[in-house]
Amino acid sequence: MPMDPIYIILIVLAALAVVGGFIWLLIWAIKRIEIPTQEEIGKRKGRYGETYIATVLKNCMQAGDTLLNNVILSDPHSDLSVEIDHILLSRRGIFVVETKNRSGDIYGNDEAERWIQILGDGSIRHEFYSPVKQSIAHAKKVSYVTKCKVVFPLVAFAKGNTQHIVSEITFDPLGLCRYIQKRTDVLSERELSAALSRLQNCMAHSVSAEEHKRNVQKKYGE
Repeated sequence: MPMDPIYIILIVLAALAVVGGFIWLLIWAIKRIEIPTQEEIGKRKGRYGETYIATVLKNCMQAGDTLLNNVILSDPHSDLSVEIDHILLSRRGIFVVETKNRSGDIYGNDEAERWIQILGDGSIRHEFYSPVKQSIAHAKKVSYVTKCKVVFPLVAFAKGNTQHIVSEITFDPLGLCRYIQKRTDVLSERELSAALSRLQNCMAHSVSAEEHKRNVQKKYGE
């Protein structure tokens, strides 16, 4: 017995409704997916590199050492603030480490203001501010806050791509650890404790990460 045309139409309409609902749900799900921007991708890579170097530094530590990560130090009388990737306080000195997690070939030296990153076949080229000068500036700030003279600025490239870099203070992860471990003690326990106390006091009165970001945007327009 042939099916009533009305039932056929209802079945077709129901099928179309199901397909339409599925397509709507698919479109809704796609819209919910947030595609990260290049800036967000860069920040994620930076955080991964910093986490990795923090682990490397932990392996360099000896009894009594203190490792501080993502330290913000600010001047209460101005909008100036700095964010330092790592500070390792040790009897061997205070090590201020700037971490980079850039891919490709990196070219730079201790004197250059701008360094160069080359990707792929060489057609992609980026310039960035010298991490050496950045680390030196951070070390001066740490030295001022802690009233300690034996503060060492260091730069670590998490990917180990330092073969084109001419620098006395820039290392791959293994080189960074070796540099720190070969240092001899230069601080007494009392001096180290005093430096840590001064640093923590400054950190406690520094701006938040959000305020630091606004300071950077205000200063550099970024």
